[in-house]
Amino acid sequence: MTLRLVATLGFIGFAIGAFLGAGPTTAIIPNPFGLLFLGLAALAWFAWKPMLSGLNCRETGDLDAFARNNLGDTPRKKGDI
Repeated sequence: MTLRLVATLGFIGFAIGAFLGAGPTTAIIPNPFGLLFLGLAALAWFAWKPMLSGLNCRETGDLDAFARNNLGDTPRKKGDI
């Protein structure tokens, strides 16, 4: 829950900064970067559980055929990049 809150607040902070002109565009209200970060904040807040389950499916072995072909079916070792 803490990581979810930190991620959401971070995205909201980036959105406020983009709306105030801290990004690569001017400080206007329909700023595309601000809207992007607001969307990411909503995604982090409302879809946190599905995102984590998608990231954890590799360790549990619940991969479909497409993901198994592209990712492999064994978890990565700690030093792999």
